[in-house]
Amino acid sequence: MRRFPQRFVLVGLVSVLVLALGFAACAKGEEEAETATPTATATRTTTPAATKTLGATPTRAPTKTPKATPTPPPSTPSAAPPTATPTPQVTPTPTAATPLPPTPTPSAAPSARIAFFSNGGKGDIYAINVDGTGLSNLTSSAADDHEPAWSPDGSHIAFVSRPTGNEGILNEICVVNPDGTGQTNLTNDPANDYYFAWSPSGSKIAFVSDRDGNAQIYLMNADGTGVADLTNNPASDGEPVWSPDGSQIAFVSNRDYECMFPDCSSEIYVMNADGTGQTRLTQNPAMNGDPAWSPDGSKIAFVSRVPGSEEIYVMSANGTGGTRLVESSLAVEGRLAWSPDGSRIAFTWHRDGNGEIYVMNADGTGQTNLTSNSAWDAQPAWSTDGSQIAFVSDRDGNDEIYVMSADGSNQTRLTSDPATDQQPAWSP
Repeated sequence: MRRFPQRFVLVGLVSVLVLALGFAACAKGEEEAETATPTATATRTTTPAATKTLGATPTRAPTKTPKATPTPPPSTPSAAPPTATPTPQVTPTPTAATPLPPTPTPSAAPSARIAFFSNGGKGDIYAINVDGTGLSNLTSSAADDHEPAWSPDGSHIAFVSRPTGNEGILNEICVVNPDGTGQTNLTNDPANDYYFAWSPSGSKIAFVSDRDGNAQIYLMNADGTGVADLTNNPASDGEPVWSPDGSQIAFVSNRDYECMFPDCSSEIYVMNADGTGQTRLTQNPAMNGDPAWSPDGSKIAFVSRVPGSEEIYVMSANGTGGTRLVESSLAVEGRLAWSPDGSRIAFTWHRDGNGEIYVMNADGTGQTNLTSNSAWDAQPAWSTDGSQIAFVSDRDGNDEIYVMSADGSNQTRLTSDPATDQQPAWSP
């Protein structure tokens, strides 16, 4: 509160004329003052986003591959150990929609950064502040770089890199510091290394490689040392995802079918972080994939695809209690994204004839279209506090990075350029 200067003056003049002594008068004054300096107004200069000059637009997946007051994530219990392999019990899609809780004003930290892939002739990894300032190219090189993912402590960004014109036959897994320095090839192998996942501690990276002839899941230290084949079988294994406590890895395998990806049935498996205890969780002759652990490690959501139907299920981490959340003849695109508090799931759905960002409660109720427009909207990614969602949209003519409140309001474009911008990933 501003206080204005005040001054009170009391002047008393007492003169006593002493007849006998001729005593002189004395004056007594008292002055009391209190002064406060007004508060200065801070001026912030916003640095405009840098102009980027960015290669051929990457091929999209066939079908063109959400804000409640955030609740601190529950403590992470150890994931339930693999047990038997029961068949998920399918239950009807919930019909009573539970309204989503009210959403507060976006509160993602102003210092939050979003890494993304941009292709204006070749792919590079960029980063931008959540307010659209501070755009920077982190991997300006001759290679095509894509699929950025922050380490849990925010000290590094891992990504997949391939030589320009290689058509994806040879990929490497690399890391770079958030300021673009220290770019390092971790795999450095004449094989196809891709689809990686940081361990929750940030000390390990699981990834897929065909270095032994077929796609297997490997593990390495965060510096690229100590590479080990975890799955080690003649089938194809992929899509590794860590449990929140780091004790297990869920993955996809076609080892139960005599066929090859992608035209093949596949099942969700889980194994210990050292590759032991490999256990089949689903029992369903469909293309089961895109596994996603709930933040507390108690559940795994996944997508099940058969000709003419794409459905979202959730099951306990040991494979029991399978429940269908979404039943649709229209495409469910890309990975599922749990909110940080585990109460909701965001996903891309073509129910309205084009890709839209939907969010639903963890039990399948309250399915809500957040983007609701005629463009393609996809690849939702939650901010760490659950207040915002970054996503990709081509509503302005080409793919750009957008951000919105978790209830779909305040949709704001962050990038604006002729390149293809995709795969947003929030800093921790």
